[in-house]
Amino acid sequence: MSWLDILEDSHAIRAVYGDDLPSLGWVTLHELSIHRDGPRATLRFDLASYPAYPPKKWQEQGFNVVQVLMDIFPVEEVVIRDFDVESRIDLHLKRNNLSIEVIARGSTKFYIVGHHLMIGKISAYCDPSLME
Repeated sequence: MSWLDILEDSHAIRAVYGDDLPSLGWVTLHELSIHRDGPRATLRFDLASYPAYPPKKWQEQGFNVVQVLMDIFPVEEVVIRDFDVESRIDLHLKRNNLSIEVIARGSTKFYIVGHHLMIGKISAYCDPSLME
């Protein structure tokens, strides 16, 4: 089972990546937020791979990184063990009966349990350090 099968709607990711779907291995975590409404947790991270055929708008603007906002709700449990400002994490999603587990391993470690997982936003930007 792919991580996309656990999402409520994987259309946005599939539209950008086509058949060459990205993994959640060693993504760059920018933000982990816990919101009282829901309650909900939001992850903002850069995917490790850029699509082979990105949207024309992204090509024209010279973007080279895809960033995802992912929401988990309602949250039942959150455990944060380590948090590093240079957070490279190996993100795992697991369906467990009616719950979804989000597990991060790497320089930042956390565990979140909720019932729904959605992509809130997918965008792109240019990271000059990745330019040739």
